[in-house]
Amino acid sequence: MKTINIISYSLFLLLGSASCSSILDENPQGIISDEDLNTVDKVEQMITAAYSFCGQNHFNKQFGMPYEEGSLRGGEAYKGAAGTSDNAERHLWETFVYMQPTTSDDLDNLWWVHYVGVGRVHDALRRAQALTKEEYPLREQRIGELRFLRSHIYMYMKLCFKFFPWIDENTLTDEYDKVSNNELTDQELWGKLIDDFRYAVEVLPETQEEVGRPTKFAAKAYLAKALLFAAYEQDEKHNVININKEKLTEVASLCKDIIDNSGKSLVVDFAENFLCEYENNSESIWAIQYSANNDGSTIGRLNSWLVYPMNSDYGCCGAFQPSIHMLNHFKTVDGVPDFDHFDEGETLDNKDAFARIPMDPRLMHTAFVPGVPWKYDHSKLGAYARGVWIYDESETDRIADLRLLSEDQSVYGEWVELGCASFGRGNALACGSFDSVEYEFERSLGFNKPA
Repeated sequence: MKTINIISYSLFLLLGSASCSSILDENPQGIISDEDLNTVDKVEQMITAAYSFCGQNHFNKQFGMPYEEGSLRGGEAYKGAAGTSDNAERHLWETFVYMQPTTSDDLDNLWWVHYVGVGRVHDALRRAQALTKEEYPLREQRIGELRFLRSHIYMYMKLCFKFFPWIDENTLTDEYDKVSNNELTDQELWGKLIDDFRYAVEVLPETQEEVGRPTKFAAKAYLAKALLFAAYEQDEKHNVININKEKLTEVASLCKDIIDNSGKSLVVDFAENFLCEYENNSESIWAIQYSANNDGSTIGRLNSWLVYPMNSDYGCCGAFQPSIHMLNHFKTVDGVPDFDHFDEGETLDNKDAFARIPMDPRLMHTAFVPGVPWKYDHSKLGAYARGVWIYDESETDRIADLRLLSEDQSVYGEWVELGCASFGRGNALACGSFDSVEYEFERSLGFNKPA
């Protein structure tokens, strides 16, 4: 009897094990296998996903609108918002008073989000490369687009950090953390970007049916920009030790080719760069495309977050306010920019100064100054969310001048709200670098100059 019980118990365990195995072997729902993504139509979708991530604009994971690490640190904008503790990291970036490691908080996010974008590019790139031209007639063009996107992303990393780990589609995943920041020299990194853009120039068409895809001329523009930076060769302490005239000559040739042959030109009215109805206009060489008003939301996938004005129809957050330094750049002498003395003397921050100081009229499109009419739509200046009593003026208070502040003072929402060229148009960026649904090539990476 005891033997029978042991046998019965053993059979029960075996049956139970088999039953559990069959349950665990069930294919989960709602996922797709890696192999299923290797068809032409799925590769096209993966490429679209790579494009899509270029529009990621969450304020602490900036990708598509890198104003904080560029304009804020460069002095053309103030942090704004509600005080030094509101996104306090940006206050440190703005004031240059603290040496912060790039392995924590939002600076770490900055690394992370760009490598997520690069990861999408590489996933699509490997799949496209695995197909034949017979299977995938657009193979070479799409590979060119992906290499363009990769160095579009890496260009920002290069400008922001100078050195970064170069990871490409052939780098094994388990090798990622073994690629050093200084594995490549400054010039070698520029060479990697230049190679990508040269390849894109070779294979991309001169025009694209879908406006968000880069053309041969967009690749030439990026190639010219990369060459321009690379031409200023630096030593280990970032001193320029040589200016490569061959690279600069190629830059000039590329730019002339774009101007003469791309079909692009300056718009008749400068205002068209800030109005939604003129998006993707003749000045736009290539632009990230954003949805708007087609997904049930009021702002689509714009995700500008902190740069909205503090009006009740936006709610948040009044960040990224144009600086006195930026306004003063519009001073002129005999009709040309006042390069030598623009930041001296009276400042272009009020109506009376506008009447006295010779200036480039494009300032009127770039920043809204209290007391000065704004040409676009003054009716958009509605009730201010924080109350008039804070400002002693209706919508925009006096413009603070950093030069007049003591060390313990700052320029934030309680003191300063300078209107902006895109006010009331979905994306209210104070310095006019973007319109409501796109950013243009020359502005998207124009926040730094060769050293």
